[in-house]
Amino acid sequence: MLDRIDGPVILVAHSYGGAVITQAEGTKRSGHLYVVQYTLPDGTSGAYLLYQAEKFHSQVAADVSESEAALLLASQRPMDRLCLTEAPTVAAWKNLPTWQIITTEDLAIPLAEQKFEADRARSRFVEVDASHAVTVSNPGVVAHVIEQAARSLWH
Repeated sequence: MLDRIDGPVILVAHSYGGAVITQAEGTKRSGHLYVVQYTLPDGTSGAYLLYQAEKFHSQVAADVSESEAALLLASQRPMDRLCLTEAPTVAAWKNLPTWQIITTEDLAIPLAEQKFEADRARSRFVEVDASHAVTVSNPGVVAHVIEQAARSLWH
């Protein structure tokens, strides 16, 4: 599908989805935007925290309303165990420009880990005072970073 798109392609992922898009080698793309996630290197696996329902709002989505957090929790798709144990074979971020949104109030992925990942991938990054649910609490920031990434590829 990506091969049918004319022009640069940026894959965007949140959290564990970054491990998925970094495996997209062989498809047409020009960059990656990681929204609060791990940029796993070749052959390593990352940790992913699963929260108890009663802790989800405070730990994952503290900056959204209780009803929005309940909807996020209810709409989470079950994760196959392989998502937690299967190591990626490719680190596409080594060869592509990357951008990251670092969330300073994130209790799911520590700030130091986010900064390490951004530095390791040589990412351009934006810091925002947000929880792990930045796509819900700050959609304008996320959209702006996507737009910046796209504009940089079209020069």
